[in-house]
Amino acid sequence: MPNRRNVLSTLALAPALAHLGAFAQASGSSAASSAPRPASGWPQQASKVYVGFAAGGGTDVLARLFAQRLEAHFKQPFVVENKTGASGAIAAVGVAKAPPDGHSLLMAADAHLIYPHLSTGLTYKAVDDFTPIACLSSGPQVIAVHPDVPAGTLAELIALSNKDKKGLAYASGGAGTLTQMVVELIKTQSDLNITHIPFKGSGPSLIPVIAGEIPVLSSPLGIVLPHIASKKLKPIAVTSAKRTKFLPNTPPVAETKGFEGYEATSWVGLLGPKGLPADIVQAINAFAGTLATDPAFVERLDKNAWSPVSLSAADFKAKMERDSAKWKKLIDQQGIKLDA
Repeated sequence: MPNRRNVLSTLALAPALAHLGAFAQASGSSAASSAPRPASGWPQQASKVYVGFAAGGGTDVLARLFAQRLEAHFKQPFVVENKTGASGAIAAVGVAKAPPDGHSLLMAADAHLIYPHLSTGLTYKAVDDFTPIACLSSGPQVIAVHPDVPAGTLAELIALSNKDKKGLAYASGGAGTLTQMVVELIKTQSDLNITHIPFKGSGPSLIPVIAGEIPVLSSPLGIVLPHIASKKLKPIAVTSAKRTKFLPNTPPVAETKGFEGYEATSWVGLLGPKGLPADIVQAINAFAGTLATDPAFVERLDKNAWSPVSLSAADFKAKMERDSAKWKKLIDQQGIKLDA
């Protein structure tokens, strides 16, 4: 008899993978064809794009989309390989130790800059031991509540949390994830009285909030949108700097008095080993930049409430450095632990 978990995983993954074939056929681009090729002649063999998360997840889906486009553009295979565990660190270790020849790449996400500040056993530095190549997408988290919670704004939620000493509780996708970080960042700028309840993934964290067992949820926006549409959840604020087209009537945290400048979004981007030749970085980055205006690529991002990002490799590195410093400061300040 088939394993129930495997069957469910296959069913969940099927729509995303089925869409990839149509995406590949629909995504020819004159802008992409004009992107430069490396002077070294790279790639001269198959390359691997490592993903530190399970097949079917957001990072994996984007890695497969991008690998298909790379393969079509550079005329060599780009094979996605999932090496799961330790919030992406297992895949990251492999790429950090790989030769800097462009044939071992890492599709990383925001966890790449958070986990190293929570673990003492890592053998790599999240920024210094990698070459940032291209940031592909970003997306907000959302703070949402059960419809019966008597708060419709962040200010009202903060006030509600202080009505008694016990305060409120919020569900997240796990200790040390961005879904925890965004709420902890709010706590540093206010007197929000709220207790963290981590779950093993954003999907499981939805269940007790929809059931009314936990009042508040922090989650990637794309996962929550169907439940907001069906009025099973009520959005309070998004964590992007500005309002998002995916939930235009919900303000960002930054619109609340006292939170000016607040921003905490997820991202997905491509990294290589330290010392990756500049011509390879430039070629991939230039090609990635064409996807920000590619209708088929943007349409696929829309399905996950992501927005395309086009940054130079230098700007991507600067962003990684800023984010890493921000999360380290927050983790130290709040005493965040992986088991908390």
